Amino acid sequence: MLSFDSTSAVMWTLTAFTILLTAGRYFIRFQVRHKFFADDYAHLFALIWLIINSSISQAMFAPAEYVVKAAPHHPPPPDKVVAFRKLQTPLSISFFISHWAVKFSFLFFYRLLFWVSQKFMRAWWCIFALTAVTFIVPIAGNITKCGSPRDLNNPVACERHVSYQRKVHLYILGVNVATDLAIMILPLFMLPHIKIRRSQKIGLGFIFCICFVTIGLEILRVIQTLPGGIFGNTILYGILESNFSVIVSCIPTYRSLLGVERRTKGKEYAHWGWSKGSGNSGVTGDSVGLTENNEGAGGIKVSRAWEQISEAKGASGESINMQYYPSPAPAAVLRK
Repeated sequence: MLSFDSTSAVMWTLTAFTILLTAGRYFIRFQVRHKFFADDYAHLFALIWLIINSSISQAMFAPAEYVVKAAPHHPPPPDKVVAFRKLQTPLSISFFISHWAVKFSFLFFYRLLFWVSQKFMRAWWCIFALTAVTFIVPIAGNITKCGSPRDLNNPVACERHVSYQRKVHLYILGVNVATDLAIMILPLFMLPHIKIRRSQKIGLGFIFCICFVTIGLEILRVIQTLPGGIFGNTILYGILESNFSVIVSCIPTYRSLLGVERRTKGKEYAHWGWSKGSGNSGVTGDSVGLTENNEGAGGIKVSRAWEQISEAKGASGESINMQYYPSPAPAAVLRK
């Protein structure tokens, strides 16, 4: 177990690193697209609550140290216990607000990439609704963990509800992991239909699957939170998970990880590709940024003009592959 001073140093170092990565994310996005999108605002919201969470953690270290040191020998001072309880609930709620904001940031990012697919958008709305509804679970669970919300700062009342608190932790773990997995799986089904290089698909797949790390940290944190766990490890795993989730939200904007080459001279061109199976689902893509009509992050390029093609020829079963037309492609060319 790290000392509280060491834990504080780790926390603020990670928070500072996360802030720097976020600044780089916004610098790159503004340089490339000259404006921000819904995923940027959701990410900023997550970062703000991460900083709030770190500040609450710092304020909680002093009373927590008294409680931990006194516990093996005699009951801790009541005022320290009350001070600890008063900060514990805001700490947990700020943690989950930041975490869910990252989930929405990824959902908005995926929508920018794959909105041309009607099947994807139907699945997207289902997972968006699931993520929004399940946010109630951690909030309600933390407010009622000691019975009535009026008893949140009452150590005696909280001791009477230990069994309920264990169930709350497991329910929160279930919805947190379930929504993470749903958000991770959502774009993976689209990768085979994207006309981009294999290296780019690998890069996208890596980003889509990296939330396994946050899932692992979440499981470790909950195990330590259950009775018998080590309190210091609970704080450390929470710090690692909250920072890492926001860091992961920065990664798509660093387009070098996707093998994307920016074109800085001449006209912007797009590689238009379409693979048809049954129905009219598919995505076009290339290594340049999105057009002004459909901008997004990560170097995937799609166009509303192509959506018209999918509606006009979606049932034909033919394979169309048009390369390097000026962006956006002329309507006359797309109608061929």
